[in-house]
Amino acid sequence: PIFNELLGSHCGLPIVIVCILRTVSVPPTVTASQASFSVDLVAITCHVQRFYPQSVHLTWTENCHTFEGAEQLTSKQNSDGTYTLESSHLVNVSGQESERVLTCKVQHEAQPPIQANLILSRAAHSTYKPMESLGPQMPVLIFVAFLLGFKVLLVMSFIVTYICRRRNL
Repeated sequence: PIFNELLGSHCGLPIVIVCILRTVSVPPTVTASQASFSVDLVAITCHVQRFYPQSVHLTWTENCHTFEGAEQLTSKQNSDGTYTLESSHLVNVSGQESERVLTCKVQHEAQPPIQANLILSRAAHSTYKPMESLGPQMPVLIFVAFLLGFKVLLVMSFIVTYICRRRNL
């Protein structure tokens, strides 16, 4: 009844809009990334972006074997109505000698699976060095540098004033 009042003679239009929205399907964009977590651990993440409707099935595999225990976050809705999802997993690379190919496979609706491959190499992670966070120290260092600069400027101005007065300039 509300739609009939709003649309007047186009009373069949809302039903068509609802039917179209139910049949729209936007396939996801799937990418995979890695980051050194520690010397022996690598965090791998599968990024599933801009898909609709919300339902997707994600699996991590290596040599056709499914990984267990991957953290799968709930999907989040984007401002355009599509959804985004990330799945992360920690991989131990300590005993790894050769490259490993990991695959993130995403099944969405009745479409063929979309996958992203990630190549883990032991050599790429053997040079891991944890970065030290400057954290709250950085503002303190800037403040100290500012104070030192101000003091030097103040001393220089006193010296110039003293010299000018001595010479009666």
